[in-house]
Amino acid sequence: YLPPDDYRLRFVPGAGYGEEYYNNRTTLAAADPVTLGLGDLVTNVDAALESGGRITGRVTGADTGLPLANIYVTLYNRNNNFVDSEFTNAAGVYTFTNLISDTYRLAFDDFYEGYIEEYYSDRASLSVADPLPVTPGVTLNNIDAVLDRGGRFTGRVTAAAGGAPQANVSVSAYSTDGFFATSTSSNVQHRRSTANT
Repeated sequence: YLPPDDYRLRFVPGAGYGEEYYNNRTTLAAADPVTLGLGDLVTNVDAALESGGRITGRVTGADTGLPLANIYVTLYNRNNNFVDSEFTNAAGVYTFTNLISDTYRLAFDDFYEGYIEEYYSDRASLSVADPLPVTPGVTLNNIDAVLDRGGRFTGRVTAAAGGAPQANVSVSAYSTDGFFATSTSSNVQHRRSTANT
């Protein structure tokens, strides 16, 4: 039992159907309010769920042409808000299901093999990523990505006076426009290496 108020309802179904809000709306803000007074029983607050849309594709390496497993794929909606994420499988394939009607964007990140982050389709940032309009029951196939392997640089950290090797020195890399790119620290051999730069 709820106190009197105007309520908005969200319907999160199981496999095969897309999430929606009352009354056939795609966001909470757009949902039709249901007014509930003291002692009220409001009937016929129904929902007819539509089959969800799907986005699927394959991620490969530009240097080898081989599929890349464990690439972190992130799905954003038209407002660039996070929707969902998953890792590619051993065949480099990812799939997002049960999607409501919206326009989506994708990001591809590698945490293990040194490939450079990119956005669909081969874009440098989320704001310029190609939009992917999804409608109920429709699958967008072949939304693929080919990732470039990043470069690396390496060196040795020593004291200016006497040249003694210095371990555990934090080393950060910044792009030409001043944005942080990556960081590491000098290792037990007193060397440092940064990747994906």
